[in-house]
Amino acid sequence: MLVPSLPLPPTPLRVAIIDIGSASIRSVAVELAPSGERRILAENRSMTKLAGALASTGLLAPQAISQSVRVICDFVALARSHSCSVIRAFATSAVREARNAHEFLRAVRDATAAAGFPLHVEIISEKEEGLLALRSASTRVDLSELHACVADLGGGSLEVVLATRGIVELNASLPLGAVRLTDHFGGAEACSDHAFLALQRHVADALARVIPAPRHASLLIASGGTLTSLARIARGGDPDSSSCAPHDCSRWTVRRHEVHDILDRVRRTPIDRRHQIPGLQPDRAEIIVA
Repeated sequence: MLVPSLPLPPTPLRVAIIDIGSASIRSVAVELAPSGERRILAENRSMTKLAGALASTGLLAPQAISQSVRVICDFVALARSHSCSVIRAFATSAVREARNAHEFLRAVRDATAAAGFPLHVEIISEKEEGLLALRSASTRVDLSELHACVADLGGGSLEVVLATRGIVELNASLPLGAVRLTDHFGGAEACSDHAFLALQRHVADALARVIPAPRHASLLIASGGTLTSLARIARGGDPDSSSCAPHDCSRWTVRRHEVHDILDRVRRTPIDRRHQIPGLQPDRAEIIVA
């Protein structure tokens, strides 16, 4: 979950952040202490696939808007139940790009206002999203002496940041999110050999346009719901595999050969049986290949 910086309060302050992603919406309620310590009060996630029709129509689908607005209202109510005096909402790729984003923003504002807490959604730019991914990675891994690549895969976009000793050399956002690619390459049909090869070529071409020369990083740090699902599958599932808390699998290592093995296994498994794969959340069954 990518969260912009918040100033330290002079007295304990309860804050809620709602991250409106292209695949899922997450919320976290925390108590901030003047010392900088944070106590998590609640964390929640709901898969709404807001970007589900974006690739094919350029629009947010009415059903996805309605479902997302309901989830946001629920998260606002939950934050208020925890006595959060500050509630901020941030949106990324899907809302940045959709031609009808104004309809979604107005629907959120009207619905939350009717509930007594009007919410203004702040849209994060592509560059800021990449820098937030880098900052999040640096809280878990010391990047001060490394040439690292941070890849944050969401539902609508892929943020790629190359940094040497903490200095950013490349910060790119590509339209390669899991929901977007699943929509573009035919949903379940993206698993077929023909569609999958086309998907691979599409991704390789997009990356080559941004990174034309080979760039070798000593460490790849991956984040995002699809990639944390990959990590859980690599570990054979986890007692908390249904949890939405990102720290549950931070610092887990997945080898390249494991990625290939998992991808082959998932592609061979029909979507209606993928929930049987330990570590894979059922609501990611359709988009996990992309």
